[in-house]
Amino acid sequence: MNEIKAYEYCEETIKFKSAIENSYLGLCARLHKIKEERLYEASYTSWTLFLEELKIDRATAERMVKIYDIFILKYGISPAKIEGAGGWSVVAELIPISNSQKEAEEALEYATGALRKDVRIYVHAKRFGKEKEGMCTHKDTYVVEICRDCGDRWEVHEAK
Repeated sequence: MNEIKAYEYCEETIKFKSAIENSYLGLCARLHKIKEERLYEASYTSWTLFLEELKIDRATAERMVKIYDIFILKYGISPAKIEGAGGWSVVAELIPISNSQKEAEEALEYATGALRKDVRIYVHAKRFGKEKEGMCTHKDTYVVEICRDCGDRWEVHEAK
């Protein structure tokens, strides 16, 4: 694949991801309506059973409903701004610090162009009042070992 074709392929992939995020926001809107208006009752005895049929776990569905409720309905933020921040899964990280329209927009602005791990650090700093300290220097760390056979995990205690 030549350089031009590789560039075009990457650009198409970016557009594809944007279309997916747009569809996810559409799903957020639909889940919100289904839950709020109890539309699931037409065929299912509970919201949980509907989600099982949809093959979406409850925690994910609740975050998606909350995103639509808070960012779009309550604060009137455009879906394009949510997509630009990395989509619904990144925006879900911002829910705990989006207590006003100003805070939500500020968080979305930060998330746009930031790495996901940096968004998590940003949210943690905002939640626990550490934003003035700057980026973490990782002084308080620990090591975790994971068994490749069974997946069991444990903290390693080493003298420093």
